[in-house]
Amino acid sequence: MAWLLKSFSMIIKMGAILGLSSTMVVQIMGQPRIFYSMAKDGLLPQWAAKIHPKYRTPHITTMITGAIVAVMGLAVRVS
Repeated sequence: MAWLLKSFSMIIKMGAILGLSSTMVVQIMGQPRIFYSMAKDGLLPQWAAKIHPKYRTPHITTMITGAIVAVMGLAVRVS
């Protein structure tokens, strides 16, 4: 019976890890566009609203968001 509880525990842990990682990816992809919209509305500086000429994405805010996430990933302990 104890092995059954341990296997449920492992399944729940894996589900939590997968759920958190998918949420983080979606937030990382959406945040640059939120910054872009805020810059277009005048809430952020105009340089944050620049669009890449080839890919038509907000490349500056994407790099800033990626740098912040990378620093937080290095600084914050998960376990």
